Amino acid sequence: MPQQSLLKRGIKFTPLLVILWATVWVVAPRWGAATIKRPRSTYDVRWQVVGGARTTHRFFDSSAISPSGRYVCATRTRREGPADVTPGDVAEVVVYDLQKKRKDRFPVAYRRPTAAWDAQLGAQVQWGASDDELYFNDVVGTRGDGAPIVRGVRSDWQRGRETRLPTPVYHVTRDGARAAAPRDLAALRMTQDGYGVVVTPEQLRHLESQKDGVHVLDLRTNATAFLELSALVAAAELDSRPRAVAGGDARKGAECHRHVFHVKWNAKGTRLLVVVRARGQGCPRGDANHALTVNPDGADVRVVATWLRDGNHPNWLEDGRLSMNYEGKVCAFDDVEGGSCQVLSERASGHPVGVPGRGDLVVTDTYAKEHAAFGLEAGEAALRVLSGGDREAWLGVFPVAAFGTMPTDVWRCDAHPAFDVKGRRLALNVWVRGSRRVAITDEIDWDALLKRRDLWFS
Repeated sequence: MPQQSLLKRGIKFTPLLVILWATVWVVAPRWGAATIKRPRSTYDVRWQVVGGARTTHRFFDSSAISPSGRYVCATRTRREGPADVTPGDVAEVVVYDLQKKRKDRFPVAYRRPTAAWDAQLGAQVQWGASDDELYFNDVVGTRGDGAPIVRGVRSDWQRGRETRLPTPVYHVTRDGARAAAPRDLAALRMTQDGYGVVVTPEQLRHLESQKDGVHVLDLRTNATAFLELSALVAAAELDSRPRAVAGGDARKGAECHRHVFHVKWNAKGTRLLVVVRARGQGCPRGDANHALTVNPDGADVRVVATWLRDGNHPNWLEDGRLSMNYEGKVCAFDDVEGGSCQVLSERASGHPVGVPGRGDLVVTDTYAKEHAAFGLEAGEAALRVLSGGDREAWLGVFPVAAFGTMPTDVWRCDAHPAFDVKGRRLALNVWVRGSRRVAITDEIDWDALLKRRDLWFS
């Protein structure tokens, strides 16, 4: 009898649960001031798929298109789900030749297996100063607890030569002179999956007690430096800032730990952006995310921005400022202590990236989950051009995996738009024939786009 009673109660509340589900997943995304109408006209930049099934390029701060424009690099995985990446899974570093197209395909000019990768940024595959310098990561051994030892690889792939680097690689300067990386790429999963290397939960807990920080590597001499996170925290006085930022006392519970997340060079290779994240119930309120900038020798640490939840994807602009989504807007910040938001758009989205050679323009994508807020259909993402003053135009609309399509979020299809060195073409991830694939656009005529009055709106 009690079981029947519970069953009746469950049936009674089923309509309410259906309404709640529809509100959260269908209606709610269309609410709010950020909702805009899809523009009538877009630039409609032409694009083509380069990579085969299950390929992704790295990120929006380094281009998959080689310096000469002839090749495209990517990570190709053996599967996309249904489960998370497993420690020891092997992927491939691949290079496609754009000058040898065969029917509708580009041939693979280079391939190499690697076990040092994750589902969003792959093996951190990126170019150095020339087509002869290809960088990525590989596993070179194991620690006492079985965790992988990851080191960067510099591949002169056209001559079949490789050099093992003394540190991992996360971001390389445009001139190929330096690289930087978090202390251990596996530790990135302490704050978010998809960006480093996968280890077991036990191995991840062991990393919690290790010193965190940033490797700085001179790629010409192999000289290394290590910027300890504790030193950066002390220089930035982060221990005294959080309560002033958000107020309130430290929450009781698990111990608070800070971690290095993204590490990025500015356009000149003279300063580093270090994203520091605090995780744990014991963290003071407001001590969640900080965008620090610092010299390669650890000097001149500045806290440019701090945010709790409503912010993401800080990145260097061409003029030395930082761009990011912040409090519902796309903002630019001067590289100064406690910078203020210079509004580029009242509508935050995706991964804002500056256009090389065009300091007045920023391009950003939209997430698959944001489709309704931008007047798009499920499975569509837009590439937005922002020119400041809340003016924007769209380069076009591209296919991505509809939100919820992928079995786990770690396999989601984010476009990650990234420019070539000239600022004329973009590499991006798209969803074609049931898989993530790398695509590139044709060259964009920025002068012509800026003259098209029918494209711009506020």
